[in-house]
Amino acid sequence: MARYLRRAMCTYDYSKFRSVDLAYSVYENFRRKEAVVAPAIIILHALFSNRLTWNHVARALSKATKRKVITLDARNHGDSPHVDDMSQFSMVDDIKCIVHKLQLRPPVVILGHSVGGRTGMTMALNGGLAWVKSLIVVDESPSMNPILLEESPTQLYIDTLKNVNPNRFNSLQEIDHALADTIKSKGSRHFLLQNIYEKHGKFNWKFNIESIANNLSNIRDVPRRKGEQYSGNTLFIGGSNSNHIRVENYAEIGELFPNALIHHVEGTGHWIHAQNPTEFINITSNFLIEDER
Repeated sequence: MARYLRRAMCTYDYSKFRSVDLAYSVYENFRRKEAVVAPAIIILHALFSNRLTWNHVARALSKATKRKVITLDARNHGDSPHVDDMSQFSMVDDIKCIVHKLQLRPPVVILGHSVGGRTGMTMALNGGLAWVKSLIVVDESPSMNPILLEESPTQLYIDTLKNVNPNRFNSLQEIDHALADTIKSKGSRHFLLQNIYEKHGKFNWKFNIESIANNLSNIRDVPRRKGEQYSGNTLFIGGSNSNHIRVENYAEIGELFPNALIHHVEGTGHWIHAQNPTEFINITSNFLIEDER
């Protein structure tokens, strides 16, 4: 059974960064008598995405591991508030707030994709085992590969979204047509259009494009101190057709995460959980089950 909850009222100051009231969903896809005593799993989505894109995986992981799974909308995404600050530390504090509010009893398991993976790494490196029992990073490395700066569509998306005001249009088809002038991939446009909402007959973006643009350098960073490590069990999952986790990243991954495993899923790109959900769920659930033995 899955329970869908919209918001936790969180305004705690864990540091100089003020947490915000994130939207979230809770999944408990098992009979209560089947539940295991194990840390909850918190899933963090990618840039321009939202928690709903992880519905299928969250349900399946909850069923396979017999534990609670929580998906979040990051600040400036989905149903979560729009704010100016979007540093990795502020997003980590948002997660700590949810852990506190839902009485999840840290440490928890963090599963983060892309930017969500960077937030997960930041939380693990700075909070250690007190906050993160184990870490799963999906198609991301501690440092961005130079080739990704050339390949990444992020700046194209930002420039386009700044110039396409949805409330000027009468239908999603019209918005899609406007996006198509610069974003040629139909799949990419479909992904972005999942972030449209309608209110009082007007369309608008769910994400805060101005804040994302202003914080892009912060979003791409995994801040850490020299010599800092996370000693918990860690799994890096990469797509075989993606450049986000390359051989040249292995040394840094091993230095920061000495108990890390690296697994590439054949035939997938950056969106592994969508392109091969069956293998993705098998890999992650087996890792988590082994982690509890």
